[in-house]
Amino acid sequence: MTMEEILTCQSKKAELLASRLQQWNLLLPGINITEYRTREKNLLHFFEKKEHVVTCIDINVLMNSMNISYDPNNWRLFIDTSKLSFKAVLLHNCNLLPSFPLDIPFT
Repeated sequence: MTMEEILTCQSKKAELLASRLQQWNLLLPGINITEYRTREKNLLHFFEKKEHVVTCIDINVLMNSMNISYDPNNWRLFIDTSKLSFKAVLLHNCNLLPSFPLDIPFT
């Protein structure tokens, strides 16, 4: 696999690039490559999968778990759709807080 193929690959590109850099001796000795894939585990119970869509079960409880008080007047619903995808996200009106996914297609 060439460097161009690695960089244009969508899945696991960072992991693969790091592995190749080590293999080609392009990293200094003592450099360790680590990957964390478990940071979402403490949030999984706020979501539920039905067929091909993952949905937030209770946005209020999700936000409270992150020490954010939920006032519906401070948030707006953003829906992005196309022939190939659908995404629903809560956006903070002043963009001071992170967005919260509500419905995400899962394939």
